[in-house]
Amino acid sequence: MKSKTIFTKSITEINIQIQETIKDDFKPTLAIVFASLSCDMDKLKEVLNKYQIQFIGATTAGEIGNKAIQSGGISLLLLDIDQTFFKIEQRVANYANSYEMGKELAISAKKSFQNPAYIVLFSLNISGEALIEGMTDESDGLPSIFGGMAGDDMKMQHTYTFSNQKNDSNLVTALILDNNKIAVDGLALSGWQPIGVENCITKAKDNIIYEINDEPALEVVKKYFGDYYKNSLNGDSVSLGAAQYPLQINRGDSFVLRAALDANVVDGSLRMAGPVAQGDNFRFSIAPGFEVVEETIEGFKNYAIKQPEADALIMISCVARHMSLGPLIEEEVEGIYEVWNKPMIGFFSYGEIGQQEQGSSHFYNETCSLVLLKER
Repeated sequence: MKSKTIFTKSITEINIQIQETIKDDFKPTLAIVFASLSCDMDKLKEVLNKYQIQFIGATTAGEIGNKAIQSGGISLLLLDIDQTFFKIEQRVANYANSYEMGKELAISAKKSFQNPAYIVLFSLNISGEALIEGMTDESDGLPSIFGGMAGDDMKMQHTYTFSNQKNDSNLVTALILDNNKIAVDGLALSGWQPIGVENCITKAKDNIIYEINDEPALEVVKKYFGDYYKNSLNGDSVSLGAAQYPLQINRGDSFVLRAALDANVVDGSLRMAGPVAQGDNFRFSIAPGFEVVEETIEGFKNYAIKQPEADALIMISCVARHMSLGPLIEEEVEGIYEVWNKPMIGFFSYGEIGQQEQGSSHFYNETCSLVLLKER
């Protein structure tokens, strides 16, 4: 399977590069697109439709192309996959019906492929965790599910996913692949280390934490971190402190990270970048410094021993991870790209779907989720 990365801020440049690839006897049938909210999506759709390229995509909080990062642009992966090996599905969804939409996606996928794999993109108002649960409950065994929550250049208002058919802020947009024809593998790594004592979420609903240890959630984090957690309901960006100290929630033999999006000073609650549950036990966590980048790259190098080949890579990395690591994120992106040295695109997201080594898929924050595509 041939692939090509286009990394630009110009839709005109995308048109030119597609023309060049066609001259080189490369006939792309599918594009995966990550684009800033500032991009002209109608014009981009017009260009891709002109070449009869099906596509899925999401708006971003920054873009990744091979070993580089940018903001305000477009990262696009062209693939020449046989059109019988994939299908694109979209569902209108919200927080309440995310589980059912996940089940619907899996039911539809099984009608087309015996062994489907998924790249799922979704908006800010959809529960990634419930989506995965619904898809898993309708699957045989553990399905390969990857993807992430769209961004909006850190406005935290409306995020979008899109395809040739629809572009909207309330969509689940899924690329469903025949896993018997296209191998879809990957791994999610964070590197964050737990600190302090274990706490309990004693009052919560969906992605809102009202109380921790029977105290207002905001007061608890202030005890730990002082003014690091700032109110951002009036349009300020997520505070650096919230990015640096995510919750490491216990999930039995594993954990997931949850980062705070903002705080409500009126009721003392925290809005998280993913669902939480009343009764969840957690510890706060912290990146140990530059070592987290080295450990993440080394983790993917070890993974490459098991999965040494890829035709293309997709990286979905949390924007809060970017905020916390600062310039070190560039070293992480470059280091991971150089493990396989194949065309790679990605974006900085508001949440990531990835797999643990044992094969189960989860919804994360503060995590780097990598997807490997390889024609069998």
